[in-house]
Amino acid sequence: MAIYTALFGVNNNVLQLTLTETVNANNNTSSIAYDIRVLGEGYSVTMNNYLKFTLNGMNIYEGNPGTVINNYPMWSGTYIYTHNTDGTGSFPFTCYYSTVLSSSGAVSANITGTFTCQTIARQSTVSASNGTLGTAQTLT
Repeated sequence: MAIYTALFGVNNNVLQLTLTETVNANNNTSSIAYDIRVLGEGYSVTMNNYLKFTLNGMNIYEGNPGTVINNYPMWSGTYIYTHNTDGTGSFPFTCYYSTVLSSSGAVSANITGTFTCQTIARQSTVSASNGTLGTAQTLT
């Protein structure tokens, strides 16, 4: 699990993005659960909210997520990522949130980065020339 944050507003509210990976080695994929929320004591904004969230260049969500409440998911879901043929994988992400607060007016927070997936190990084949058990062999 990876947690990314950005501060906004005069009360140091926090935009938080959590990405949790579950690997499926048989399919060479990872299921990426995402959760976006705002942390701020008593935070509750019903109007003028805007969220834009992208994963791997795909627009996952853009618009008004509705009422945003302290420590409650503003947007969440799952994205399936296909690893490279060698089992490695990474993708960029962006999470932008803006609103209007009575305490500080128009505010925004932006989180950008690259998520590196767990590497999926590849099967290996080992062979040995004919030999005698108990005697050192050359493996190829």
